[in-house]
Amino acid sequence: MPAHVDANLCDGCGEARPGAEVAACEAVCPGDLMAVDPQTLKAYCRNPSDCWDCCSCVKACPAAAVTPRPAYDLALFGGEVLYEGRPDGCRWTFAGTGDVATYDLPGDEARLTG
Repeated sequence: MPAHVDANLCDGCGEARPGAEVAACEAVCPGDLMAVDPQTLKAYCRNPSDCWDCCSCVKACPAAAVTPRPAYDLALFGGEVLYEGRPDGCRWTFAGTGDVATYDLPGDEARLTG
């Protein structure tokens, strides 16, 4: 399932990254699937069936406009996946069927220097 772009939050990185040639999600997508519509200036996935669910776009979005979509079996039972970027890393929260699991991971800087 491809990541979901919240059009209310996405600004196409036009103001968030002055001088950038492409939006953050476009720059990091290993499959070259993310794009920004020139009319609406909103990001979207060019070919959702080719998305690998790597979540690079989720982590890179400066506006937190891109969120992961849970797999069908998780979504069927009301589950969700939440990403929270932090200066020192990130937090992934997986919730479903009454259980919640949270994972705090160091950022790239922490891995490179520590």
